[in-house]
Amino acid sequence: MSYATIIHTAIAFPPYSYNHHEVLPYLEQWVCNLPPESKKRALTIFKNTFVEKRHGIAPIAELFKKRTLTKSNQLYKETIIDISAHALQKALHQAQWKASEINLIITTSCTGVMLPSFDAYLVNKLQMSTNIKRLPITEIGCVAGVAAYAYAYDYLKAYPQHKVAIISAEFPSNTIQLDDFSMDNIVGTIIFADGVACSLLTGNAAGVQILDHESLQIPNTTKILGYDLYSEGLRLVLNKRLPFIIEESIHPLLAGILKRQKLSLNDIDDFLIHPGGTKIIERIEKSLNRSMSDSREVMSTYGNLSSATIGVILNQYMKRMRYASPRKIMLLGFGPGLTAYALYCNYVGTNEREQEREEKREQ
Repeated sequence: MSYATIIHTAIAFPPYSYNHHEVLPYLEQWVCNLPPESKKRALTIFKNTFVEKRHGIAPIAELFKKRTLTKSNQLYKETIIDISAHALQKALHQAQWKASEINLIITTSCTGVMLPSFDAYLVNKLQMSTNIKRLPITEIGCVAGVAAYAYAYDYLKAYPQHKVAIISAEFPSNTIQLDDFSMDNIVGTIIFADGVACSLLTGNAAGVQILDHESLQIPNTTKILGYDLYSEGLRLVLNKRLPFIIEESIHPLLAGILKRQKLSLNDIDDFLIHPGGTKIIERIEKSLNRSMSDSREVMSTYGNLSSATIGVILNQYMKRMRYASPRKIMLLGFGPGLTAYALYCNYVGTNEREQEREEKREQ
């Protein structure tokens, strides 16, 4: 069987962080002049959102000041290269790879604009191969984190000896629009946060072995989720129908994989799902009749990191399950389009990796 393997992951964050209680005064000040019902609704959403801590690209006081698109995008460019390089170097150290050995670098980001994309700067900064292939994914939002694994899988089926790096870097706090008091923007401000996730992959190996994937393009949903670009910056589009549309799409998304792999939902040990928000997690849990504890934990600890979230979830999962027996897992993500991706994987923990190494040495 041919598959791609996620062998190591690493995460990195901007230097600024603030807990639930530190954010509240800024939110209260921001919405203080809204009509009483709107203000009450905003504060209720904040209270019911289980994001206990988050990282940001700047001090919180700076994020709640008006900035031009030029200034906020410059901050994005200055930050993304260094933090992404740090995450990649951490992963390379774990794998004992050299940056120059990487054959393909896949990057995902939708919270700023760069041309060339930030992967080009990483290639220069880390002196990567001049023959490296670059695949920047910039406009499918949160789902890009899962989609990147699917693209790496397809590539490694053709070149199983190659090495792939995936870096998802997002700074949604940099897109806060202080003149926009729509519930879309308020909810986005409350749930989103900043971070970077990096994964290293190669062909047949031990680790998180990607065995199959599926995508689903949901018709007539282009206005449900995304960003609109205005002169002052990116404005979030977040339709209240989103949790219900995602709930309805879960089983059609998984049907193809389950049929091809001759599995049922009960055969899947763990679901690692981009959390989106409270209502989305609740709807997915209802649809699958499963608890999404890994997704909830990362949402609480870090917030919604857009495309970087699934990489952070996977990083935490691999640490927690390091000594576990093999497990069947499913990774799910959703993003603008609406587009959904699912990955079916087999996780082989440290004990099994050591056994495989012993068998190879004996051969």
